[in-house]
Amino acid sequence: MRKSGLRVLVLVACIGFSGRASAMNIVTNGDFETGDFSGWSLSGDTNNAFVGNSPYPTHTGDFAAQLATNGNLGFLSQDLTTTTGALYDVSFWLNSDGVTPNDLQLYLGGFLAYDQPDIPNTSGWVEFAGQFQAFGPTTTLSIGFRDDTSHLGLDDVSVTLNSIPEPSVLTLAGVAAIIGAGFAWRRRRVAV
Repeated sequence: MRKSGLRVLVLVACIGFSGRASAMNIVTNGDFETGDFSGWSLSGDTNNAFVGNSPYPTHTGDFAAQLATNGNLGFLSQDLTTTTGALYDVSFWLNSDGVTPNDLQLYLGGFLAYDQPDIPNTSGWVEFAGQFQAFGPTTTLSIGFRDDTSHLGLDDVSVTLNSIPEPSVLTLAGVAAIIGAGFAWRRRRVAV
């Protein structure tokens, strides 16, 4: 599932990160408040993944994804309707007890945008946020996870439109797609 690519756009993607909370989330059931994985496609090792509020309490609402595996990666995926060349903010909240082996990966449009093996104890929910540029009308969001001895908590997965570039910038988006995916992350700890 990994695609390699030169990460030239990382600094460009980081410029102007706004983190707007009022924009509409284009992820279906990113907060898992349906009480199940509605809107998500599951693949790989997902037999021990479920939606609930234990072993981790939720970040917000009544439900969060509780992700566990038996030695292989599991995946949650969905296709997002995007605008070619537009910038999107992406974020998710993660909770880990630090028991390894564990791993969390995030793919956008087939490109690996985030990979954290052996996640340490987060001591509560931690937000991971970044920005990417869409290279087509559909962008597949895929979250890979592994936790063989415990669970990873995942909640409030969000992708929101940041800005739509001028038409002349869309030409640059085509060039950027050839170069590789641009992505930058920031991390924020929230006391629980």
